[in-house]
Amino acid sequence: MASTYVLDQPAAPVYAPASLADRVYAGFRSGVDWRTVGDGASVRIGGLDLRFSRTDHPPETLAVRIDGGGRSLAYSADTGPAWSFEALGPGIDLGLCEATYLADQEASANGGHLSAAQAGAMARRAGVARLVLTHLWPTVDPARSMAEAEAAYGAPVTMAAIDQHHQV
Repeated sequence: MASTYVLDQPAAPVYAPASLADRVYAGFRSGVDWRTVGDGASVRIGGLDLRFSRTDHPPETLAVRIDGGGRSLAYSADTGPAWSFEALGPGIDLGLCEATYLADQEASANGGHLSAAQAGAMARRAGVARLVLTHLWPTVDPARSMAEAEAAYGAPVTMAAIDQHHQV
């Protein structure tokens, strides 16, 4: 909104499922250029190609793969174990994946999210070259989460952090 009303800039494009605009504060909707995307949609922004995939999470949530310069980044968004990076295609260089729970919490989890072990196993099956974990539950020990993900992934993983940079 500030870009439109204070800085006199054009509305910023927001790519999202149709259902999201209906759930967003009306004042915010007027400050952006809503562009509806859904499962399987592709968009080109500058030199980047984006592809979206519906995840295992209510309400409708989309993972995204971004390809550019011969490299790829995939972001799982919120998802349960019925979705996989495989839905975004092969050759993912860097996967940013939610890892909300620990393995011993999977049975009691109320769905729509992964354990670190599930994230690691999914990334391994999809052939993701490097894995970065995000979206840990606040009470989850990050070191334990990383250990569980690494055991399932079969290689070192990184925990996402503010101001962290990754070469893709």
